[in-house]
Amino acid sequence: MKQEVTLKAARKAIRKGRLEEAGALLTALIRESPDCLEAWILASQAVEEPDRKIEYLREALRFNPGNSLLHSHLDMLESPVSIHFSNPSSAAETATRSHAPHPLEVRVLKLQLVLFLILGIGAAWVAMKHIELRREVNALASYRTSPDVDKAPSFLRH
Repeated sequence: MKQEVTLKAARKAIRKGRLEEAGALLTALIRESPDCLEAWILASQAVEEPDRKIEYLREALRFNPGNSLLHSHLDMLESPVSIHFSNPSSAAETATRSHAPHPLEVRVLKLQLVLFLILGIGAAWVAMKHIELRREVNALASYRTSPDVDKAPSFLRH
């Protein structure tokens, strides 16, 4: 029961951006229940450093190695695209480095691309159906004007 209350409080703190508070709650919970999968997952959300996120997600995978969502999130953090420069030696060095985009930005861009493709395919399908319908209407209209009215479907006869 106490574990659920702590997890709920940690989720609320993360939602409100109070990561230190969430981290303290989760650290205490993990000490008491090191096998709590949700605590490890939330702990990865309560830190900003990619290395610590990776560490916590690996711990979560120890308890649920078949979780594909955890694997994909870990892969995204470990991918070369999400390299973050930590502890730069000087502010000037930081200013001259080109930073890789945040993993969330990459995910948003991928989702936008998929949405664009889906909408494009959908629009093409609608256009194709419109052309087919137009051809059918033209074919039916040609029956009305043809001298062979007897061959036209009954609903088109005058």
